[in-house]
Amino acid sequence: MQIKRLILYGRNGKVRILEFRTGAMNIITGFSKTGKTALIDILDYCLGSGECGVAEGAIRNAVRYYAVVLGSGDEEIFVCRPDPPAPQLTSSEMMVIVGRDLGVPDLSEFQPNFNVDSLKALLTEKIGIADNLSEPAPGRSSRPLAANFRHGLGFCFQQQGEIAQRRFLFHQASDNFVALAFQDTLSYFLGAVDDDRPALRKELREASRQQALAERRLNEAVIIGGEGFSRGLALLAEARQVGLDSSHDEPTEKADLAARLRYASDWTTAPGGLPDIPDDTRMAISDERSELMERFGTLQAQIEAYRAIGKEETGYQGALNEQKQRLESIGLFPSSDAGAHQCPVCGTEVALPTNGDFAAALGRLSQELQGVEASKPRIDTVIRNLEEEKRSLARRLSENRLRAEALAAQDEEIRRTRDLLTVRARTAGRIELYLESGVLSQRDEHLPLRRAVERAKQKVEELQGHLDRELVDSRLDSILNIINRNITTLAAELQLEHSGDPLRFDPEKLTIIADTINGPVPLSRMGSGENWVAYHVLAHLALHRWFILNNRPVPRFLVLDQPSQVYFPSDTGSATDVDMNAVRRIYKLIFSVVHELVPDFQVIVTDHVDDPSDWFQEAVIERWKENNQALIPREWL
Repeated sequence: MQIKRLILYGRNGKVRILEFRTGAMNIITGFSKTGKTALIDILDYCLGSGECGVAEGAIRNAVRYYAVVLGSGDEEIFVCRPDPPAPQLTSSEMMVIVGRDLGVPDLSEFQPNFNVDSLKALLTEKIGIADNLSEPAPGRSSRPLAANFRHGLGFCFQQQGEIAQRRFLFHQASDNFVALAFQDTLSYFLGAVDDDRPALRKELREASRQQALAERRLNEAVIIGGEGFSRGLALLAEARQVGLDSSHDEPTEKADLAARLRYASDWTTAPGGLPDIPDDTRMAISDERSELMERFGTLQAQIEAYRAIGKEETGYQGALNEQKQRLESIGLFPSSDAGAHQCPVCGTEVALPTNGDFAAALGRLSQELQGVEASKPRIDTVIRNLEEEKRSLARRLSENRLRAEALAAQDEEIRRTRDLLTVRARTAGRIELYLESGVLSQRDEHLPLRRAVERAKQKVEELQGHLDRELVDSRLDSILNIINRNITTLAAELQLEHSGDPLRFDPEKLTIIADTINGPVPLSRMGSGENWVAYHVLAHLALHRWFILNNRPVPRFLVLDQPSQVYFPSDTGSATDVDMNAVRRIYKLIFSVVHELVPDFQVIVTDHVDDPSDWFQEAVIERWKENNQALIPREWL
């Protein structure tokens, strides 16, 4: 699909026709304020944009209807929209004609027959966009998006303010929603997503439904017709749980199931059965513990009694020693035969016991003290002996406890083993009864239904493999590698900064990145407007080359507005030979790509530059410089 002509129907009843060559380079060169920049706005409006982007002024005042004629194979598509009346920003009415050799339709009577949505649907069909659904990348919250003609049109326009923009590459991508739509539909337009993916999704839904239906029919047949094969599978699963079957797969044929069940039912317990623990062993351990605990308590009471006796004798011995020391201190008084003595302090005459009395008392105390000192070692010896016996009993109690715990553990192990053997025996018995019933010797009347379920499962798995997201990502990486090699080659021809480094298009950030030894450098960090303009041009050329060579449903035209602006800031400005050579390289690159892809690629350029070279002049279709020529004829104003 390419642009054949642009038609402006004036309010004065006159018509302005701008013819374009398909499959070729079309250059419109002219001064500022001649309508060059409005060209993209008019085309975009005619092709279904939500708003009319044509600036207020001479064009809006002079034009009543904007129209474009597209060539699509042998057909032409005429699309006409009225200039929206103030203060409206758009008009939903449009007139569309599809046919051959439409020429310039007469609009003496404008007959609207389309709106924006119906036009989008028509152009989407005409360009060959099949039913599709682009899935957002993992982690994105946006909903799946169906690519349409308007999404593909985003690769076809580069306005004056966009072609020198360093932060985004595509038309209107400064709008976050537009940028997200580019990201979501890029895989489809590049061909990483199969064109039949929506059909595959529909087929998967139907295959899943058929699988569920087949499984339900099988279950119903099993319930109505008895347990049969399913009962055998359940018994085999039970045998696997109790250790009678060690395999993990399930048989699909009766013979295999019968062989597995027969092997499980032949299980027998080990010879001799399980050992039993004699009851007298348990009683002996229990009786021993009772005796030990009783003796332990007796010893503890005896030890405490002897310790109390020892404590009392120690106190009595202390009292005797104190009395003895007091009697011995009597030696402080002088000896006298008289019964009365004088106090050494006050001189008063006092009567004191005789020395004989003190000696007798002291003798009695010494005898008692010797008796106490003789009995104390005997008490300590008894206590030590009792403590030793107590420690011995404690060791025997510990050993008794360990024997009791070991016996209890053995009892538990025997119980578990006996329970398992009981379960195994019960399962083996059920299997044997099942085999004796002869169910598996009969024909499996459900076999066709089982095979239908298996076929449905295989179909679902096959479709899921085709729809695998990883497969899409792998294809996208491969496609981008090819496009990136082309971008790197084109950059070298233009002698751009970083052209010696590997260059790549980033589908997430929608920009060009140079992989340098110091790390990745995005377009936003590359200096100079020359780089920004040139990378915009070559990125679009590389993408369109891929679209065309792989027959992708993207319009086959590219409209560029003033790619020389960084070298010729105005119509009256001049450029150095170096600048002119850089501009010439850009145009020659465009020419070479158009020539390579002829007749499938059309480029339309509006610019100030007017190179005198023959190849450039042959591509000029209009020159808005002389005789007051412009998009809008002067007599319309």
